[in-house]
Amino acid sequence: MSGWIKLHRSLLQWEWYDDINVKVTFIHLLLSANHAPRKWRGIDIGRGQLWTSIGNLSKEVGISEKQIRNCLKKLESTSEIVIQGASNGTMITVCKYDSYQAKEETEGEQMGERRANDGQAMGKQWATNKNDNNYKNDKNVSVPTREEVEKEICTILFSRGIASISFPVQDLAQRFHDNYESKGWEINGQRIYKWQPKLNQWISEELKNKSSSLETQEEKEAREFMEMVNAYNTHKTLYGEDSANAKFNFDVQPNNNNHRIA
Repeated sequence: MSGWIKLHRSLLQWEWYDDINVKVTFIHLLLSANHAPRKWRGIDIGRGQLWTSIGNLSKEVGISEKQIRNCLKKLESTSEIVIQGASNGTMITVCKYDSYQAKEETEGEQMGERRANDGQAMGKQWATNKNDNNYKNDKNVSVPTREEVEKEICTILFSRGIASISFPVQDLAQRFHDNYESKGWEINGQRIYKWQPKLNQWISEELKNKSSSLETQEEKEAREFMEMVNAYNTHKTLYGEDSANAKFNFDVQPNNNNHRIA
């Protein structure tokens, strides 16, 4: 594995920085996550994701499996990562991966882009300077970065019980940010003071479009059952099998279509 990641000095003020196990585990996840999409044994692993297990992480980081579970629980609680457990492993998604791993560009591409951006900025500066100053001085206006949009998407998906690996997080964040950036973060001349509700609407539309095709009753039952299984596996990964059995209280009979969910 080659390449590098960025760590800003602001990490020193990170809420988990003084928790050695959490800090080391998170940095290990950053270093281990894919910098480009790939497939491994039929599993699609996106950029910023890694397919692993509690046992492997324990060996790689050098702490116990119980300590790894606690670290992952803390990181997920502050939306640093999203976890999806499965019977044969665990998928971990770093929510703000692009903040730590810049996409590689050649020096010529970087210089050309900087010059183009500088030229565009100079052309627009005189006409928009006054409005921009007023906009920036308005403390009630919150303009997010694309990384902040990605993190908020992961938080919303997690609150809805949706695994981020099944959702185009980075693509939606880019489209959402580009759309409102091009509009100056205004709608019909009115500034957007809270962008999170708008993002929530975008996610709802995205989910609506994804589920627009009709399901048969059998397909619906199968999907709902698999969602329950995934939720069970995630809980089992974080809190152990006894806790998962107590919370979900359901049986899975191998090679049997009759599943009981209490």
